Amino acid sequence: MFTKPINEIEYEDVKIFCGVQREGFHVEYKRDVKDYKKHIPKIVSSFANYQGGTLIIGVECDRKMNEVKSIDGIPSRNDIEEQVRNIALTNIYPSIMPAVKIVGMPNSDNVLVVVHVDESVQAPHTIINKTHVYIRSGNISHPYKLADIDLIEYMFKRRTDSQVVVKRILDRIEERASYLLKRRNPPPPFLTVSIQPIFPYRPIISPSTTYRLHTPQTYPPRRVNGGVCYFQDHECFEFNEYGIVSRSTILLVPGESKGQIRFGDLLYDINYFLEDARKFYQNCEYLGNIEFKMQLQNVNRCTMDDLTYNGINIVNYTQYGLQSSDQEVIAGQQCLVRDIEDRVKRIDLVLELIGKILWSFEVPIDDQRVCELIRKRIENYVK
Repeated sequence: MFTKPINEIEYEDVKIFCGVQREGFHVEYKRDVKDYKKHIPKIVSSFANYQGGTLIIGVECDRKMNEVKSIDGIPSRNDIEEQVRNIALTNIYPSIMPAVKIVGMPNSDNVLVVVHVDESVQAPHTIINKTHVYIRSGNISHPYKLADIDLIEYMFKRRTDSQVVVKRILDRIEERASYLLKRRNPPPPFLTVSIQPIFPYRPIISPSTTYRLHTPQTYPPRRVNGGVCYFQDHECFEFNEYGIVSRSTILLVPGESKGQIRFGDLLYDINYFLEDARKFYQNCEYLGNIEFKMQLQNVNRCTMDDLTYNGINIVNYTQYGLQSSDQEVIAGQQCLVRDIEDRVKRIDLVLELIGKILWSFEVPIDDQRVCELIRKRIENYVK
């Protein structure tokens, strides 16, 4: 239910969710909320300040066992959805607009209220005249707590500080990936795709857990600083404790010129990468904001080959040439983890990024027909 669009959530989804999800960092249950103005700002802001989460009103939780006792719902009213949203908008600074769904219960006039909050890039969010900052604690009796001054200070600085962490890790990843090129002269076309939390200020999974998660039969994982790495002759795949996932691949067309890049190979590599990243974040239980990047290197004068759909060229090779004038092409997009869970959103994401890449190969991606055919080709790869 974390990844399902909130407007599609039904009673059975809530029932299954309550059966497997305990209250904690990303989940909170309330039998009822007598004083909405007192509790909603704390809960909503604490989710927004820490990776997001879901509140369900109408569910009673055993505070000792931290498990759901009953799903009874609350009396239906016309203004519940509007009330929750208005309280969040007027009592949290900067304002938050949570997603709210009223879910009917079978054979009952009661309803359940599902409130979903995404991690916010505007954190820290304050309440009570801008004086209190709440974060999730994971404690059974106190699922949210006042943040200490160090954490509040970090929230204000994290846009800068987290980039230092990312750069240090990515530099190490790039250094290891560069070994793939050392035996090749001249350096071949090279694709790097990566996903990372936007603000990776602390580890979200242990290196030992990461090591156990991925055991490809073709080649074993190698322990590296903060994570694991997989080397093959043509690729390097890495998973880091800070939630950074990276894959570097040499783009070669067997038996053909090294100046040609096959479009189908790009799509295969991207989808393969996204599927592994999706599983990785599921195991990390990370639900926050991420940044997805693609980077092509050594592609000056390279030609985009195989740009077809059902065997027909999507564009006229003679007219456009489809050759890059750039040595390096970079594309990036911010989204939520759940966007790579949903197939339609994943297709939209890949289309957005691949469109920026193809633009540098003289592909008229602003042409509606061309864009639609490329989307259909992507749909063949994204499952």
